[in-house]
Amino acid sequence: MMFFKMVLPVFTFSLAAAVAAGELESGSQAPVLYSENIKGEAVNSEEILRNKALYLLFFDPYRPQGISRSLALYQQYKEQIEFIALAPAMNSTLATVTKAAKDLGIDYPVIFDENHQISRLFNAWHQPTQVLIGQDGKVKFYSQSAADIQPQMAVLAFAGQEAAIKEKSE
Repeated sequence: MMFFKMVLPVFTFSLAAAVAAGELESGSQAPVLYSENIKGEAVNSEEILRNKALYLLFFDPYRPQGISRSLALYQQYKEQIEFIALAPAMNSTLATVTKAAKDLGIDYPVIFDENHQISRLFNAWHQPTQVLIGQDGKVKFYSQSAADIQPQMAVLAFAGQEAAIKEKSE
């Protein structure tokens, strides 16, 4: 009986995460991200989305595909879109991820996904995986590749600028 008390909650969480992750696509509601970055600072997607769109890049610190492109996009869109890099713990450690972030010059928050909980939520099993979330909490772009996300970012950035102008004029 003790076995079921220990295993059933884990199985239920895993099943719920798998169902939610399987439905992640453009237009779907994005999971809520609660975590800590490698500097120990809290990260809460609900708080971020009150002010900006959110871009998530899941990367492998040993093969950081997509990082150089995301750094350029960050410089272009950082006022309208919050960037977060996530490194699942495939064969890496917190020290490895911290060193990679420094060596690669990542200027935005980095999360070490030690137990793959975030990867499960976002169905991010290939690196790079990119997820762009609008302020409405909906997925605007989802890709398990280094596909060009710039056009979608431009649309969200423009929408964010229009909203800011409207707020100032009221």
